[in-house]
Amino acid sequence: MRILAPVALALLVAASASGCLNSGSGDEPDRFTAGYPRYEPANDLYHFEFGVQGGLFHFDFAPGAIGKAWNKGDGPLSVGLPDKFLLISGDNGTSGSFSVAPASFELQPGVKQFFLAPPSAQDVTVSVAGESFTLSPAGIAAYQESETQIVSGENAYVLEEYQEANFPHRTPGMPNYGLSITYFAQYFRDLGYDVDVDPYNLQGQTDVIGCVPVGLEGQLCPESMANIVAMKPGTEDPSKVIFVAGGHYDMVPGTTHAAFDDTSGVVTTMELARALAPYDFRYTIAFGLWGGEEDGILGSQFWVQSNPEMRARILSYWNLDVVGMSWPAPLSPQIDPIVISAGPDVPSGMGGATGDPISQDLLGWAQTLQQDWFGFPEEVNGTDVFYYEGIASGQASGYAAVNAQSDHTPFMAAGIPAYFIFNGDALGQGGVGIHNEKDTLANLTKYSVYGTDTDFDADFSSIEDFELGRQALADSWETVMLFPFYHAVLTDLGVYVPPATAARVPAGIPPA
Repeated sequence: MRILAPVALALLVAASASGCLNSGSGDEPDRFTAGYPRYEPANDLYHFEFGVQGGLFHFDFAPGAIGKAWNKGDGPLSVGLPDKFLLISGDNGTSGSFSVAPASFELQPGVKQFFLAPPSAQDVTVSVAGESFTLSPAGIAAYQESETQIVSGENAYVLEEYQEANFPHRTPGMPNYGLSITYFAQYFRDLGYDVDVDPYNLQGQTDVIGCVPVGLEGQLCPESMANIVAMKPGTEDPSKVIFVAGGHYDMVPGTTHAAFDDTSGVVTTMELARALAPYDFRYTIAFGLWGGEEDGILGSQFWVQSNPEMRARILSYWNLDVVGMSWPAPLSPQIDPIVISAGPDVPSGMGGATGDPISQDLLGWAQTLQQDWFGFPEEVNGTDVFYYEGIASGQASGYAAVNAQSDHTPFMAAGIPAYFIFNGDALGQGGVGIHNEKDTLANLTKYSVYGTDTDFDADFSSIEDFELGRQALADSWETVMLFPFYHAVLTDLGVYVPPATAARVPAGIPPA
């Protein structure tokens, strides 16, 4: 994430001020539980079997995970699932395509119907052959089947660990910058995506073709503008593109790991690509890992400018930069909100309000996802856990232009509807820091459990605290990832149609 110099100074000063780690944390068993609603991270799959019309019906569900309805009887059954469930066409739920669950469908003997349950589903009412059954996990024996999760924060955590161990110092010109490009490209290829490495390829070629767009002569090139873009062509209309997510993999000089800024956005983009890879979509889906964001948003600028034929085809883009240090983390009393910005926008008011119709449409849809599809709360312990704003109005209302300094900017400047998820409240007083050596996964994990009481120079008080922090950070990443995941699926199904824009013109170059 790029930060204007005065803002960067303030954030670094804030990051250096931290509270003391409470060495007596083991004496506070109620610290993390009082009045703190959490959604299930889908580690458990709840299993039900009941007789109906002389047959046996089997039903599994877990919040945010793949479930199964199975007719184990001898005759067909009419089945109705709750609103906001998604059916999966594949034979085992881990491939195929999605559809919105109809009011009812016919389930033949011996047939299994897989579905995706909403992230906050707890009490589920299902109708079978005209009878209504309310199924609650409370008191039901659960068995572990974590591979049914649709997106996994734990997978993202493991990806962060791998990058810290293998690709530190990803600064343009450093060896691990180029080595990480090879790794990222192969990751997407192994998932079956078509991968473009821009502006140079991975076969040892150093020639750069069309590397410097107008206005960028003399800037770092080619290293700072090397992008990895992965695409899966659509089955019906591949000309339309849903750019599911993107984040920047470069880091500022002097930073070893950049866990928050922006390895967090990289690993969540990679996990989203894994989750969506097995499924078919009508439209083309795409993912981007951008270079040179810290040098002036160079990579994504270069890609948008050098792909003019693509601009009018992209329906939307989600940018993930500095994500995860937000609800459901930290587990200490204070809660950091998830900030969701959207545009193109026009300066229009304070407090995050926007009068821009495109922003209003996009932000309204994000709130619909949160409230209706996910069932996530508005507040926790009296504190807002989601904050929605138009990009330009967000700049005016106190974020000091932070929300206009990442890789969504060139997309919006080209007229492409775009979102920016930014969990930057964790950068405040006593919070985690970026652009320095304290931006590590260990410190993100500490903050996830201790919040503003974190001593970033101390270790965890106990292994139990480490496990709590790891789970809270994984849950936060899952919360973030569910937005672009559901957006992609429901846009592909036509449940949501992103607003069209009048002009898709080449983006202007923002000041460095």
